[in-house]
Amino acid sequence: ALARRDGWLAKVADGALLQQAATHDRWQTAATAVHGLLGQDGLGAEQAAPWLEHPDPIVRFSAAIATAQRLGPASPARTSVVLGEAIDHEAELAPRFAQLPFVKGRLLAYAALHLGNVRDQVAMARVMELAGRLGDLDVFTLDSVTAGLLALCFGDGTPPYAPDFVDVLTTLSSCGRLEGFANFSQTSARFGLPVDAFVDIENNR
Repeated sequence: ALARRDGWLAKVADGALLQQAATHDRWQTAATAVHGLLGQDGLGAEQAAPWLEHPDPIVRFSAAIATAQRLGPASPARTSVVLGEAIDHEAELAPRFAQLPFVKGRLLAYAALHLGNVRDQVAMARVMELAGRLGDLDVFTLDSVTAGLLALCFGDGTPPYAPDFVDVLTTLSSCGRLEGFANFSQTSARFGLPVDAFVDIENNR
């Protein structure tokens, strides 16, 4: 009752509960709690680091998602490694990941978007691998992976850009599934890349 009356105490209680739940033996509970714990205001790289070493890859991945979303380029170097490991083991991890209550999409979508948030050298090394997956994705995952790719390539729009950004743009232009896709138009516009530019690349103009 006291925690309900006092906002500060409520926050302390929530953090304590999440911390306890994060060590639970049940992986769904642990992964969900870690995601919530690392998404809280005021938590930094030092709090994230232990969870990025968790023995369960789903808990590690949940920690990496929350860390990348909260800290972006200031995330620990381990963050992009964990995101990449999830891509490498997607077939094995995806069924479990889909059971988590905060998940609304494919594992690959989360990995791509949050690699784009971190955007270190390990993350940018994944751009061509992700670009090569575009033809096999459903439309919602395609949108997320494309957004992640553009973020990986261009960040906030200032150099340095990912070394393979020209190849990524060429792949996007030849995808054949993005033309007229409203979400892609909005995403490309955020990076100053009108859809017409991709048509010109494809036609070698």
